[in-house]
Amino acid sequence: MTDVRRYTACCGLYCTDCIPSRETLFYTARALADEFDRLDFGHYAALKSSRDDSFTGYDHFRPYLSSVAGIRCPGPCAEGGGKKECAIRDCAGNKGYAGCWDCDTFETCGLLEPFMPFHGDTPRNNLRLIREHGPDNWARHRGPHYLWTRRP
Repeated sequence: MTDVRRYTACCGLYCTDCIPSRETLFYTARALADEFDRLDFGHYAALKSSRDDSFTGYDHFRPYLSSVAGIRCPGPCAEGGGKKECAIRDCAGNKGYAGCWDCDTFETCGLLEPFMPFHGDTPRNNLRLIREHGPDNWARHRGPHYLWTRRP
């Protein structure tokens, strides 16, 4: 399996573009959380907040930092990574498809709608590219992964 095919999810997203696949994010978050804990930074932030209001947010920030670890993806969707329960992966598998690009109804499929707030029409655009260039050659043509980013 080529790397392009390996990182192509059933829905047409490219796994390495996804924030939950960024190992450096999770390493950095864990290291920062460990350092805050080692320093018992909560006490420092509590005292510092009397002179600097920005430190009052530490009690919310520290749990948030830990929750970042919860979005880590264990691997590419093609290898069972991504969401544990994925209706798109189940649908494609039940139909014997490698991905939605093999399906004649992906243009109107409601299963892709939950991606809209994060990805806009990127999944459908990618599925069209996969059909045009094939699952091993489409990725260099892909557009931005998230609505707020440029293509990496």
